Amino acid sequence: MDEVKITGRFTALNLKTGHYDFEDFEDETNKSKGYLDRERLEMANKIKWDKIYSIILKRKEELLTGSKEPKITDLLISFVEQD
Repeated sequence: MDEVKITGRFTALNLKTGHYDFEDFEDETNKSKGYLDRERLEMANKIKWDKIYSIILKRKEELLTGSKEPKITDLLISFVEQD
């Protein structure tokens, strides 16, 4: 499992399931979709849509039988609002 750091904005957030979408503001192709860990889910209601955040996530890639592309699973473990 690799740790990945991205700076950008949240584009979607489900407070019930903990699912999020996040997009790098410098590189639109650098995106993350996944779930918040338990501690981040408890603080998720403080996320502001007009703010920029640095996030750290754990990314797991696995190649499933019969698939050409790896399945990517992201778990957000940290987010910090940027000035």
